[in-house]
Amino acid sequence: MLNWPQYRTLARISLAILCVPICVAATCPGTTPTPPGNTILLDEAIATSAGTAIPADVACPPPEGGARGLATVFNAVEGKLVTITVEGPTANSRPQIRVQHILNFELANSGTTPTTQINTITFTPLASTIFGLTVNECANVTIGSFYAVQVSQAP
Repeated sequence: MLNWPQYRTLARISLAILCVPICVAATCPGTTPTPPGNTILLDEAIATSAGTAIPADVACPPPEGGARGLATVFNAVEGKLVTITVEGPTANSRPQIRVQHILNFELANSGTTPTTQINTITFTPLASTIFGLTVNECANVTIGSFYAVQVSQAP
């Protein structure tokens, strides 16, 4: 049995901690910086599935290979600006974002012709409740691809 002095063990632990790469959320590759002081309500990578997440009358035309999208929910407080950012998995990705009230009426829609891989929308809730977030992919990106989704709310 080895009898190591305590300082050597602590030195090794300290060295191990220093050697681990540290990634601050605002500087990690593939993340969108959160506005200062905002509260993060949702920050996930979510995969798309076959089918449309946004109703056809307010959605982009389905890409070759059929519609694909994702859906999730988040809670927000009334009267404070909510910012939603969705980043598609590839440079040719064109995510369309829609937010609806829990009773399913639309509060925000980024439009049926997104032009960038990263899309952002904002809205101010009139009530503190659960909101639905749906995203359609408007380009021909593989079903099952992961999208970086971040929802934040102003203080």
